[in-house]
Amino acid sequence: APGVSGAEQARWLRDIGLPALFYLSTELTPNLVYDLDDETRRVCKYLRAFSDGSINRKFGEGATLPKHIILLLDISGSMEGHKLNIAVDNLLRVYDSHAQPTDLLSLLLFDHETRVVLSAVEAQRADVRAAIETLRAVPTVGGTQMYAALVAAVEIARSAPIAGETWILCLTDGKSSDHPNEATRQLQAAERLHTTIIGVALAESRVAQMQALCRPRANSK
Repeated sequence: APGVSGAEQARWLRDIGLPALFYLSTELTPNLVYDLDDETRRVCKYLRAFSDGSINRKFGEGATLPKHIILLLDISGSMEGHKLNIAVDNLLRVYDSHAQPTDLLSLLLFDHETRVVLSAVEAQRADVRAAIETLRAVPTVGGTQMYAALVAAVEIARSAPIAGETWILCLTDGKSSDHPNEATRQLQAAERLHTTIIGVALAESRVAQMQALCRPRANSK
């Protein structure tokens, strides 16, 4: 107020109990990349499932239904040595982490041909893990026709319908001589079928094609 000293103004404010407020602000730019822990990832997955209508299948009774795990292993000449061992290590990790007593499991090997080792057997049958372990000693020769092997996997999935989901897991270095069109068409046309490619020393030039194989249909749940 005019004619009132600063000390008197401070005393007046103190006596009537008016608070002094200070506003400080800093402009913050949100991160574009986030490091999410497992719990946060699950929450995000739950919210996405709620949004796209697949929540009952992914988190309800359908989440515990038997599944069919179809493992494909590239045993062509380019997979010789450490590549094959790395691939088998990953197969065993997948098997130990995800195979349940009610699941089915199929195992296919491919080079320029596809060979079915196990077809829709009980996933935890006594000899299944041992069969995967012995793949370390399989000969790695010949060319590669990975897309034909993927088509064979789809055919096995159709021949052994199951109440839950079917998961095709292919381990390869991606060096395939055949054409991807038919495999891509069949993979994307199949219902309740999911494809995962684990690249073993995968060249950067092959990443986009491998991602295309794993991409679900636009209307897929």
